Amino acid sequence: QADTDGDGKGDACDPQQCGDSELDLNETCDDGNSLKNDGCEQCQIAAVVAGKVAITELMVKTDDDLSQEWFEVRNNTTETVKLNGWALVLKKNQSGTGVSEPIQSASDVSIPAGGYFVFGRSSDKTLNGNVPVSYVYKSLLFPNDGDELALVDTASQTVIDKVSYGLGGNTPAVQPNKSFQID
Repeated sequence: QADTDGDGKGDACDPQQCGDSELDLNETCDDGNSLKNDGCEQCQIAAVVAGKVAITELMVKTDDDLSQEWFEVRNNTTETVKLNGWALVLKKNQSGTGVSEPIQSASDVSIPAGGYFVFGRSSDKTLNGNVPVSYVYKSLLFPNDGDELALVDTASQTVIDKVSYGLGGNTPAVQPNKSFQID
């Protein structure tokens, strides 16, 4: 039997310790830390609860320059929230069929506690209306006649937040060259 910690006892006899980067019995994850909202809490896979991150503003471009489309989200918690592995979902997209784009990056994509984060078609401020885009998405194309945008934690299949626009009723209407704030 292996003795990876060199204490003279086999690994099976070592006491379980959460946060040691070793997956022990009854642990679903062990990432070697005790950080909250990083997907592994108290050595159990954890998901951010819906409402902790909210879509707060949306810019739907009404002309052919789609580089100016973007949306903003806010972290309503007191902890940093990692977005890696979540997905951006449009119910119908400009093609008429829904699209889901995973948030993927070689580095952490996260929102600081109480902070804001902007997703956009372009991070070039000379093209996007001088908006500080933090993450560039590729496949989302906001239809001008309305849609539903959702932020989804794919690990737990939880819709963290969603907003509808331009669908009539109580949904915000699309206005040329104007973003709209979501309360």
